[in-house]
Amino acid sequence: MRCLICTAASFVGMAVLAMPTYTTPYKAEECHVRDGLAHALGKMRAGKPVKVAYLGGSITEIDGWRRLSCEWLRQRYPTCAISEIAAAIGGTGSSLGVFRVGEDVLAHDPDLVFVE
Repeated sequence: MRCLICTAASFVGMAVLAMPTYTTPYKAEECHVRDGLAHALGKMRAGKPVKVAYLGGSITEIDGWRRLSCEWLRQRYPTCAISEIAAAIGGTGSSLGVFRVGEDVLAHDPDLVFVE
């Protein structure tokens, strides 16, 4: 059986190997104003397709408020094609969600986002 004892030198080597590389630079902005709810509501009222994202943990992942809220939107705006972006992972919280929001939510260009 191997022992999990590491020296400081091996940690330094591991840290260098594990450093992520970013191919796409991100523009740092303090605030980016969007149309918000008015944008999503305008699209739904016009019968245009709308993407609704749900980001959260187990409360969002289970068959509960997420499904009910999406069904409500579909009943309220029957001429609008509403698609769901399921970005919930049970057992996680905002400390992981902040790292997932770019790839799991924003990359899909949602019109409306619910955050647990």
